[in-house]
Amino acid sequence: MLAIGLVLVLLLGGLIAAVAGGGGDGDSAKGTKVRLEPIAARGPGPFTPDLSPDVTETATPSTVIPPPPGQGPFGGTGDNTLCNKETLVAFLTDPANARQASEWARVLGISVADIPDYVRDLVATTLTRDTQVTNHNFVNGRAVGYPAVLQAGTAVLVDTYGKVVARCRCGNPLLEPKKIPNPTYVGPRWPGFDPTVIVIIIPQTTVIFPPGGGIEATDWTVTYSSEGSNIAGSTDSTTRVTWDGSFTVDGDTVSGTGQGTATFNGGCFNQGTGAKISDLDVSGSFSIAISGTASGDPPNRTYALTFSTTTFSVDSVDVAAGSLGDDCRAQAQGLADFVADAFGPASLAAQDGSTDVTNGEFSGTYDLRANR
Repeated sequence: MLAIGLVLVLLLGGLIAAVAGGGGDGDSAKGTKVRLEPIAARGPGPFTPDLSPDVTETATPSTVIPPPPGQGPFGGTGDNTLCNKETLVAFLTDPANARQASEWARVLGISVADIPDYVRDLVATTLTRDTQVTNHNFVNGRAVGYPAVLQAGTAVLVDTYGKVVARCRCGNPLLEPKKIPNPTYVGPRWPGFDPTVIVIIIPQTTVIFPPGGGIEATDWTVTYSSEGSNIAGSTDSTTRVTWDGSFTVDGDTVSGTGQGTATFNGGCFNQGTGAKISDLDVSGSFSIAISGTASGDPPNRTYALTFSTTTFSVDSVDVAAGSLGDDCRAQAQGLADFVADAFGPASLAAQDGSTDVTNGEFSGTYDLRANR
């Protein structure tokens, strides 16, 4: 049986792993309990919904391609079905889950505001060895740490330095383990478990993985928010156009759809005299079609996108004084023409982030996010 401590056993791509040994059921002096956590077990007090939905009780995720023994502590494709980072972001940014977000961020030493960018830079992978960590469940509004061993094949998120950050089955934040003399292993055992050969992963001080794993996403969401003053010759007016959509990348071709809204807040004026008739507020909705091309090599690609509006409809018209005359009606119906000016082509880098653009008389921002 190996002595307590760390013995260097693996070195691949700068990533160091070590073996934690000792203890086990045969020791006469029982020590700290270390929980055994099989691949599919969620455990008590999970932080989030399941982020790896295709895990079964007897098999690793279907996207896993484990390397042969001796080729390092991590394997897998980084596919979104292995560990859905956007599900984690959505859960932790929901105000209803503010306490979980606060504790999750506290454990990992980041701010709550940094969670979306931090998570999206993580790499989805699997453990190729039984690995000891400090796991954290969520109990009575607090993160409670405990020593655990994760079964080989467990889906996890790691950072760019190779630090194991979260367990995908439960969203629990993870830290490096503490040294435990004479551990007692509790919980369900899996075939091949050996208490004398358990890996501890030691992250590097230099980046070894590109943010997000360097894998090009094929599914993206894009949002657009813009504003213009006195559009198309209107007077004392503000027109706002917002929409969100999604698109897929198939080779060099980009296609998708979206939905948006537009509002006009200003005045209605007599077309002959220029005299103001009334304040006028108009809102409308529309669908969009997204098309375009992808160029460059992954992960440094650029998407050249074009947008066209379809099925525009005026949803409401509010005139502050009097009835809706012909001049006011014409301006209300003209909102669709105003909106068309907001849609210009966009060239967006294939990476998460915002891009400021000017489309005609509108100033706006595109925000692109990968659905990994």
